[in-house]
Amino acid sequence: MLDYALSRHPAGAKIIDFMVSQIEENIRQGQAAGVYRTDIIPLLAARAEAHMNLGLISWWIEHHDIIAREDVVDTLVKFRLSGLYAQAKS
Repeated sequence: MLDYALSRHPAGAKIIDFMVSQIEENIRQGQAAGVYRTDIIPLLAARAEAHMNLGLISWWIEHHDIIAREDVVDTLVKFRLSGLYAQAKS
């Protein structure tokens, strides 16, 4: 609901757009450095990530008693860096 509420309010929409622009720039820099894949559209990936994060935070606000904040942060970081894929076996 936080994501929806923010996107419906003019000030909230500006916050989301700012978040998206920051994430998009990070993705573009990662692509240029060869760290991130280049076969995705940075704007779409950034918008997806911003809304996913806001949706999770919105859920966690209502369920903070069943999962620690640190676990939310840890999961978001790991998800951003490698998605759901396990480390390749050598």
